[in-house]
Amino acid sequence: MLRMILNQAFNKARGLYKAENHDAIYIFGDLNFRVNLKNKEARQAIIERNINFLKQHDELTIIRNSEAQFDSGQIFELDDDLRGELVKNEIFNKFQEGEIDFFPTYKFDKGTNNYDSSSKKRVPSWTDRILFAGKQSVVSLLEY
Repeated sequence: MLRMILNQAFNKARGLYKAENHDAIYIFGDLNFRVNLKNKEARQAIIERNINFLKQHDELTIIRNSEAQFDSGQIFELDDDLRGELVKNEIFNKFQEGEIDFFPTYKFDKGTNNYDSSSKKRVPSWTDRILFAGKQSVVSLLEY
């Protein structure tokens, strides 16, 4: 999905079809970035109510805020081609995101407030994201 966004809206688009030629641009959905910690570490941070520690290890936050960390190999399970495209295009640096002041919303056991207890034991993360860019008079965040 991210590769398609890069290619269609930023790399191959021309003229009016190019994303930056619009007053407002949004990227939202399950972008699938994770908290890059061991499961036990992430869950302990949640128990300790340490959102800032979790955010320091959030893959999208790292990509957006610190290209140096990204280049150093700290990152994740993205394939190398996509990783290179994200850094080269600095696509996410052009976007804003609301302040994350809530605990991870992925992945709960169905119908509960318990983080994944399946055999997969997925690391709690913020995978559903809303990013926006545009003229300040057109785009303003009310709540996140």
